[in-house]
Amino acid sequence: MQRAFLSLYLGIGACLQLNAATLYFDHAPGALAGPNKSFRTELSGSGSPAEWRVLTDTLPSAMTQISPLAKNTNRKNVIGQFSQVPSNDRFPMLIQTQETFDDFRLSTRLKVMDGKQFQMAGIIFRWQNPRNYYSVRIDTLGGWFYFRKVVNGQEQEPIGNRYKIEAKQWHTMKIKCEGPRITLSLNESNTLPALTDTQFASGRIGYWTQGDTVAYFADTKVTYQPKTPTAQRIVDQVMAKFNRLIQISLYTQKSENDPIKVIASNQKNRIGNPADEAVLDSIARRNIYFARTKKTVIVTLPVKDRNGEGMAACRVELTSFRGQTQQNAIARCIPVVEMIQAHLLDRDDLFEWDLRSTLVIFQSTSIASH
Repeated sequence: MQRAFLSLYLGIGACLQLNAATLYFDHAPGALAGPNKSFRTELSGSGSPAEWRVLTDTLPSAMTQISPLAKNTNRKNVIGQFSQVPSNDRFPMLIQTQETFDDFRLSTRLKVMDGKQFQMAGIIFRWQNPRNYYSVRIDTLGGWFYFRKVVNGQEQEPIGNRYKIEAKQWHTMKIKCEGPRITLSLNESNTLPALTDTQFASGRIGYWTQGDTVAYFADTKVTYQPKTPTAQRIVDQVMAKFNRLIQISLYTQKSENDPIKVIASNQKNRIGNPADEAVLDSIARRNIYFARTKKTVIVTLPVKDRNGEGMAACRVELTSFRGQTQQNAIARCIPVVEMIQAHLLDRDDLFEWDLRSTLVIFQSTSIASH
């Protein structure tokens, strides 16, 4: 029994490793402006807004220098914070908007360039909002490398050590989060004792400075396990269970002010497509719609919440057969909707995030032909 459990554990670990992704932070000019920007600015405390911008700087190469005569530097885009307001409670932040992370490994380079009162910069992680997050920082004036937690705007006692940390030089910072366990290092050799904190289980990642600090950041990458929204996880499981489905799409809206659209589908290019009249009526009045093509049938059915109200619509496309009737097609789709509803209490459940999609395996079965 122990051997079987160990094999399962190792198999899950291998699965998580195989499905790991690496996200490189975008330091191109468009990362801070335009419709496809990768960051948003935040400010905690007082003072004028931060001034984040992209520039080009020289960084030491990550490659080993073989010849002492070789030029071991690269010109790269970096992101810098330039506004200088000497306020003790002013914390400019630049938040990466593409992902939310729980367990991850991060590596970045940072350089403090200036600051009369403060020379403090670092990474914020498991960020909830400007008043709740973890941070790891360097202080080139005081010579500190430390971790700090902020809860409801109140900074907790720092945990760290003193090192010689030069301004106007690039430093490499690394963060590893595994559940509540946090490991931090600076320039490889300066490692803080492993920390344990359960305040924040997941959140966003970003850059952080204090007061009048001018600092640059570059070469940031995060290795993590991508999370799957519950709606997409359910669609994937339905497709695995009912192997004669051609297409399934879930339509709903996150809030009353949002448009109703596809939020999950086995055909990813459909995600974001707007709802048609059949979908809108299926959600509002819980009606069922049927359509036929040359080789398939398409059924649109309401997905009901625990109170029997329509919270979404499910559109299913099936391979047709000789003698296929509307009644029979609807009967074939009802188990699909029942499986979806079994996972949900209300509409909000569709927008939760879950890692279990990499671990759930269904035995493939067929929808009855008649």
